[in-house]
Amino acid sequence: MKPAAPAAGIEADHFTAVVVQKDPEDVRFAVSSLEAHGFRVAVADGFAQAKGLIDRQVPDVLVTDVRLHDYNGLHLVLRGKGIRPSMAAVVVTAIADGRTCAAAVHTAISA
Repeated sequence: MKPAAPAAGIEADHFTAVVVQKDPEDVRFAVSSLEAHGFRVAVADGFAQAKGLIDRQVPDVLVTDVRLHDYNGLHLVLRGKGIRPSMAAVVVTAIADGRTCAAAVHTAISA
């Protein structure tokens, strides 16, 4: 897939994003899409590294996989939104699990 062109009149050069994904192709796509819209992007290879990035400076946008070994991306969403409620979160997964999807929706609404 090719990243979308930036929307006219939107200057996002001061926005930050953290991408937490295991699949290198998904990482490249997310990073190129966000950078095309002017975001400064940091990439984390797992929960611990992402937690460290969020603890130093909560990003404007968090893009995370649900499955991150011992933890999941929803823990990162809760941590980031607990510090900065305005943080946007995109939670992705390739696993069709209704319970996880429901938890993601609940987390997004209540966080």
